[in-house]
Amino acid sequence: MLYYEVKDLKVRKGALECMVCLSEFEDNEELCLLPRYNHVFHLDCIDT
Repeated sequence: MLYYEVKDLKVRKGALECMVCLSEFEDNEELCLLPRYNHVFHLDCIDT
């Protein structure tokens, strides 16, 4: 998914950065969301 698709969810949770590299997201970046924990990652940070 793209960041702008989950931005509202993450704003309410207070976390707007990748849980691995801690960089803030850009609207057009592809991300992976772990729904159970609401953690969001850059694909490059978790996908080898």
